[in-house]
Amino acid sequence: MALPVGWQAIEIYPLLGEEYWRSEYAKAWAQLDLLSAIAQRNAVENALLRLDGRGAARERYRKLFDELDGLLNGPEEPCHQFLKANPEILCPTRGAVWSKLRFGDHVSVSRTG
Repeated sequence: MALPVGWQAIEIYPLLGEEYWRSEYAKAWAQLDLLSAIAQRNAVENALLRLDGRGAARERYRKLFDELDGLLNGPEEPCHQFLKANPEILCPTRGAVWSKLRFGDHVSVSRTG
């Protein structure tokens, strides 16, 4: 039986005779404890997923923004290539994307989408 006490719990085991507390049972007890912990974690994750079905999308965008943040302090071209590969960062509802606009004869127009 587990009694919740704030953010921790106290587990109370029944008083058993020494014949029950044998070392050969330790592996089975450990497996049961691990399976119980895994089942509890899975139940919590499933409950949270039902509350927030967009968690995976937010995690994906967090990783993209972290990567972009690392590129912003460097040269322009890697940042440009990253944004070209991930245009949804700038506009999730984009219809078309122009990679670079012509500026005189220096850069040619490249349109995707």
